[in-house]
Amino acid sequence: MQELAYEIRDNSGAAHITYHFLSNPWVRQGGELGVTTYPLSWQILYTEKNLVHSDPVVRNALTSALPFLWSEIKMLSHKEKRVMQLFSEQNMGKDGMSIPLRGYVVKLVF
Repeated sequence: MQELAYEIRDNSGAAHITYHFLSNPWVRQGGELGVTTYPLSWQILYTEKNLVHSDPVVRNALTSALPFLWSEIKMLSHKEKRVMQLFSEQNMGKDGMSIPLRGYVVKLVF
């Protein structure tokens, strides 16, 4: 899956691709969250600080069935603003797009 993420990124013009496993039990335990082309420095920061629990993109993906731009997310808490600030400080852009995907048992990935 990791190689496929790089191939999609390289052929789509996207800066980064992430396939986030929100139904993965490791999310609750601070383990691997999915497949990504983000720099290792961001991956380490995200997992060490357990940012999945204060990531506004994750919150929105849990409640949305439609694709959304990160800039469309409203009502950010202080912690959510901090996650987006940390993301921006890593020079990975200021916006992104998420496409929530659900399986038959309401497992969510994006």
